Parts: sequence; C-alpha cells; structure tokens
Amino acid sequence: RASRDIKVDERIWSEVHVASFYDRQLFNQFLTVLPTSLVCDVVLWTYHDNNDRRDVDHFVFEADLGISALCNNGGSSLANVKKKPNANSYDFVADRDITAGEEILCNYEE
Repeated sequence: RASRDIKVDERIWSEVHVASFYDRQLFNQFLTVLPTSLVCDVVLWTYHDNNDRRDVDHFVFEADLGISALCNNGGSSLANVKKKPNANSYDFVADRDITAGEEILCNYEE
C-alpha cells in the first residue's frame, strides 16, 4: 500500500534491483550464498522467461530483490503502475495519481 500520495508519472521503483541468471547453475550458486532465511523468499519471487519455448535449456531466471517483488497483479484494468524505459532498464511509475493507503498494483502481462 502507498505510504503517501503519489503523483502520476512519479517513479516508484526501478528494475535495477532485478538479478538475471542465464544459467541454472549460476542461479543455484547464487542461492547457496544467501542466508538460509532468505532462500525460500527469493525462490518464491523468482520467475523465468523462455523466449524460445522449444529450447528448454535457455531459461532466464529473474529474481526481484527490491520492493517490486511485493507488487500484486491488478491486470490491465486495475493496475496503477506502468513500466517506463530509462537508460539502463525500466522505471516503474504511477500510471495515475495514487492516494495514501491505496494498494499499488502491477500488470504482470506488461
């Protein structure tokens, strides 16, 4: 939930806190160096992308390590956050004014 009023186009967070692993072994090595208490949370919030669905060995594992991992899906009709490209990745900005206490919702399909 928003802790304060947020204006339209105000940056809420950046994708800079997303770790990408292009190899399952590297992802597993990353998990082994995390504190045990965090491993389950990171695994729960990790998603994978396979642009070529025919090639099951070429997954990209993405681990959200920032506050964006807590954003629930509002779908295209309820989302109040949108992705906006920046120089290196994406910023997530308010798609409209968000009032304090309102849930911040993403569109997982975006």
